[in-house]
Amino acid sequence: MKRIFLFFTVMLLSSLSFATSVDSTNAVTMLDYEQALNDDDARISLKNNTKELIKDICFNLTYIDMMGQTIDNENYYKEVYLSPGETKTITLPAFKADESYAYYRSVAKNDQAKTFIVKFELKDYNTPYKLTENEDSVEASSKTTAPYHSNSGFFERWGPIAALGMAVLVAALFLGCYVLVGFLATRKKRSAVIWILISFVTTPFFALLLLLALGTDTSKEE
Repeated sequence: MKRIFLFFTVMLLSSLSFATSVDSTNAVTMLDYEQALNDDDARISLKNNTKELIKDICFNLTYIDMMGQTIDNENYYKEVYLSPGETKTITLPAFKADESYAYYRSVAKNDQAKTFIVKFELKDYNTPYKLTENEDSVEASSKTTAPYHSNSGFFERWGPIAALGMAVLVAALFLGCYVLVGFLATRKKRSAVIWILISFVTTPFFALLLLLALGTDTSKEE
């Protein structure tokens, strides 16, 4: 009986942990980055991996040389309006364009450029954000804009989490009912495994009522 309860608990916690980790780390990912030699602007392609509209994001770009040493890093805030599954390219100020820097995949064979790699890190999304002195606000390549409503963003951000919490609560309630069926079956001197299977086929509530109606199995007392 304890093994069955432990199995369901581990499965429930694992699914909850997986859903949370996906949401927090991969909501928006960078698919591509472009900056050729002497470019004034860089272009970054971002993808919305969630099932909600992402209106704005705050992210960090770390610039790394080909020896693996960090050159610099910048924080950016951007209104993007990415629909679920959508990919959009936005423009950023070119990184150290006046010092002949270029992204390593954008360099031509004969270019005498200092090449670099970019590491993208999502910091937050759908949250009103105030820029600090070291952060830049950039414009999207798409000129379409829409008004930002912080209340709407709050519910879009936390609504799925609240729904997941309710689902976990309901699942825990049903799991408790199955445990109660097994416990009551044992008290009534009946097979806990069989009665848990019966509760799966019907419902835990029906199995509990049936156990109470049947009472104790007196044949095992003789």
